[in-house]
Amino acid sequence: MEEDIAKNLGTFLMDFTNSFSFIGNQYRTQIEDKEYFIDLMPCNCGIQCLTVIKLKISAFLPEHKGKIELYLNILNDTVKLPHKNSWIGIIICKSKSPTHC
Repeated sequence: MEEDIAKNLGTFLMDFTNSFSFIGNQYRTQIEDKEYFIDLMPCNCGIQCLTVIKLKISAFLPEHKGKIELYLNILNDTVKLPHKNSWIGIIICKSKSPTHC
């Protein structure tokens, strides 16, 4: 499923604007002795910003927001170049509850 979404997302972003490039999927990052894998990472070259996309086959849970914020903090501290804008996080879930968003 992730490969299909990655392919379709890449096609969509390129159709939407030519400012996007696709960095990859299952991007590995690490803090201390713990590994994390980011589902999808496109880059918006126009605004100099990388994006972290987390795919969930479940409904949205507050823990998902905490996890993506952890990813963003790790990447902003270890990968982001000084002249680039901070990373953007997107969570794509199967469904949501108005009380949890």
